[in-house]
Amino acid sequence: MVAGYLERVDTQVNGAVLYITKEHSTVLLREFEEFMADENRDASWGSYGPAYFTTFLNKHNLTHNVLPYTVFYAINWNEFSLFTDWQLLGAGRERLKDSYIAHVWNTEFELRNLDKNNPPIGSLLEELIDK
Repeated sequence: MVAGYLERVDTQVNGAVLYITKEHSTVLLREFEEFMADENRDASWGSYGPAYFTTFLNKHNLTHNVLPYTVFYAINWNEFSLFTDWQLLGAGRERLKDSYIAHVWNTEFELRNLDKNNPPIGSLLEELIDK
Protein backbone atom coordinates (compact mmCIF):
# COMPACT_ATOMS: atom_id res chain seq x y z
CA MET A 1 0.00 0.00 0.00
CA VAL A 2 1.10 3.55 -0.70
CA ALA A 3 -0.66 6.66 0.53
CA GLY A 4 0.39 10.11 1.68
CA TYR A 5 -0.56 12.46 4.45
CA LEU A 6 -2.35 15.67 3.57
CA GLU A 7 -0.27 18.78 3.04
CA ARG A 8 1.00 20.20 6.31
CA VAL A 9 -1.29 17.79 8.22
CA ASP A 10 0.52 14.65 9.27
CA THR A 11 -2.60 13.34 10.96
CA GLN A 12 -4.93 12.79 8.01
CA VAL A 13 -4.29 10.63 4.96
CA ASN A 14 -5.24 11.82 1.51
CA GLY A 15 -6.96 9.06 -0.44
CA ALA A 16 -6.29 10.94 -3.69
CA VAL A 17 -2.79 9.47 -3.73
CA LEU A 18 -3.34 5.80 -3.16
CA TYR A 19 -2.19 2.35 -4.08
CA ILE A 20 -3.88 -0.38 -2.07
CA THR A 21 -3.86 -4.17 -2.35
CA LYS A 22 -6.88 -6.01 -3.74
CA GLU A 23 -7.50 -7.54 -0.31
CA HIS A 24 -7.59 -4.15 1.42
CA SER A 25 -9.53 -2.50 -1.38
CA THR A 26 -12.29 -5.10 -1.05
CA VAL A 27 -12.52 -4.44 2.69
CA LEU A 28 -12.39 -0.66 2.15
CA LEU A 29 -15.17 -0.77 -0.44
CA ARG A 30 -17.39 -2.94 1.76
CA GLU A 31 -16.87 -0.72 4.81
CA PHE A 32 -17.38 2.45 2.79
CA GLU A 33 -20.65 1.12 1.35
CA GLU A 34 -21.80 0.36 4.91
CA PHE A 35 -20.76 3.85 6.01
CA MET A 36 -22.64 5.50 3.15
CA ALA A 37 -25.76 3.41 3.82
CA ASP A 38 -25.89 4.59 7.43
CA GLU A 39 -28.48 7.36 7.52
CA ASN A 40 -27.02 8.63 10.82
CA ARG A 41 -23.49 9.09 9.42
CA ASP A 42 -21.68 12.39 9.57
CA ALA A 43 -22.34 13.88 6.14
CA SER A 44 -20.41 17.10 6.68
CA TRP A 45 -17.75 18.20 4.21
CA GLY A 46 -14.65 16.03 4.51
CA SER A 47 -16.22 13.35 6.71
CA TYR A 48 -15.88 10.69 4.04
CA GLY A 49 -12.65 11.90 2.51
CA PRO A 50 -9.42 12.12 4.47
CA ALA A 51 -11.13 11.70 7.84
CA TYR A 52 -12.85 8.47 6.78
CA PHE A 53 -9.78 7.10 5.00
CA THR A 54 -7.54 7.84 7.99
CA THR A 55 -9.99 6.07 10.30
CA PHE A 56 -9.97 3.04 7.98
CA LEU A 57 -6.17 2.87 7.89
CA ASN A 58 -5.94 3.23 11.67
CA LYS A 59 -8.56 0.51 12.19
CA HIS A 60 -6.61 -1.91 9.99
CA ASN A 61 -3.14 -0.92 11.28
CA LEU A 62 -2.00 0.34 7.88
CA THR A 63 -0.68 3.80 8.76
CA HIS A 64 2.91 2.55 8.90
CA ASN A 65 2.83 2.65 5.08
CA VAL A 66 1.70 6.27 4.84
CA LEU A 67 4.36 8.62 3.48
CA PRO A 68 4.97 12.15 4.78
CA TYR A 69 3.17 15.04 3.08
CA THR A 70 6.44 16.21 1.49
CA VAL A 71 6.38 13.23 -0.86
CA PHE A 72 3.16 14.31 -2.63
CA TYR A 73 2.26 17.78 -1.31
CA ALA A 74 5.53 19.57 -0.64
CA ILE A 75 4.06 22.80 -1.97
CA ASN A 76 0.77 23.79 -0.36
CA TRP A 77 -2.08 25.45 -2.30
CA ASN A 78 -1.40 28.81 -0.62
CA GLU A 79 2.21 28.66 -1.87
CA PHE A 80 1.16 28.29 -5.50
CA SER A 81 3.44 31.15 -6.53
CA LEU A 82 6.37 28.75 -6.01
CA PHE A 83 5.16 27.12 -9.23
CA THR A 84 4.58 30.30 -11.22
CA ASP A 85 6.98 33.04 -10.09
CA TRP A 86 10.38 32.81 -11.77
CA GLN A 87 11.92 34.65 -8.80
CA LEU A 88 10.91 31.71 -6.56
CA LEU A 89 12.32 29.01 -8.87
CA GLY A 90 15.14 28.05 -6.45
CA ALA A 91 12.80 27.88 -3.47
CA GLY A 92 10.35 25.74 -5.45
CA ARG A 93 13.10 23.35 -6.58
CA GLU A 94 14.31 23.03 -2.99
CA ARG A 95 10.82 22.26 -1.73
CA LEU A 96 10.34 19.48 -4.31
CA LYS A 97 13.76 17.85 -3.94
CA ASP A 98 12.39 14.88 -1.94
CA SER A 99 9.03 14.64 -3.68
CA TYR A 100 7.77 11.86 -5.93
CA ILE A 101 5.20 14.12 -7.57
CA ALA A 102 3.90 17.66 -7.27
CA HIS A 103 0.23 18.46 -6.81
CA VAL A 104 -0.32 21.65 -8.76
CA TRP A 105 -3.76 22.77 -7.51
CA ASN A 106 -5.91 23.21 -10.63
CA THR A 107 -8.24 25.65 -8.87
CA GLU A 108 -5.34 28.06 -8.42
CA PHE A 109 -4.96 28.32 -12.20
CA GLU A 110 -8.59 29.34 -12.47
CA LEU A 111 -8.40 31.82 -9.59
CA ARG A 112 -5.32 33.45 -11.08
CA ASN A 113 -6.61 33.29 -14.66
CA LEU A 114 -3.58 31.29 -15.77
CA ASP A 115 -3.42 28.82 -18.66
CA LYS A 116 -2.03 25.59 -17.19
CA ASN A 117 -0.79 24.55 -20.64
CA ASN A 118 1.31 27.70 -21.00
CA PRO A 119 3.20 28.21 -17.74
CA PRO A 120 4.97 31.48 -17.02
CA ILE A 121 8.41 31.67 -18.63
CA GLY A 122 11.22 30.77 -16.24
CA SER A 123 8.85 29.27 -13.69
CA LEU A 124 9.13 25.98 -11.84
CA LEU A 125 6.00 24.83 -13.61
CA GLU A 126 7.60 25.47 -17.00
CA GLU A 127 10.64 23.52 -15.87
CA LEU A 128 8.54 20.59 -14.66
CA ILE A 129 6.48 20.45 -17.85
CA ASP A 130 9.63 20.50 -20.01
CA LYS A 131 11.07 17.44 -18.20
